[in-house]
Amino acid sequence: MTAMAKSYEAISLKLPEELLRESDRLAEAMNTSRAAYIRSAIEEQNRRLIRQARRARMQNASKKVRGESMKVNEEFAAIESGPDA
Repeated sequence: MTAMAKSYEAISLKLPEELLRESDRLAEAMNTSRAAYIRSAIEEQNRRLIRQARRARMQNASKKVRGESMKVNEEFAAIESGPDA
């Protein structure tokens, strides 16, 4: 297998009729196959969920350091307004 070749595994997927019809219509409009369209939709959802998880981790980390940052800011303010400033 070359570096560019992808390996695929088959799955069985049941979808509501309306979702399948809409997916088929959109896949046709994009001039792609149903399978390629569904793969693309799954890839996009995966990217979205990864971004959401990353954002949540960053927010949690920010909350953890926020209190310490406020203490440091107060210390700098005291130094800047102190008698030796």
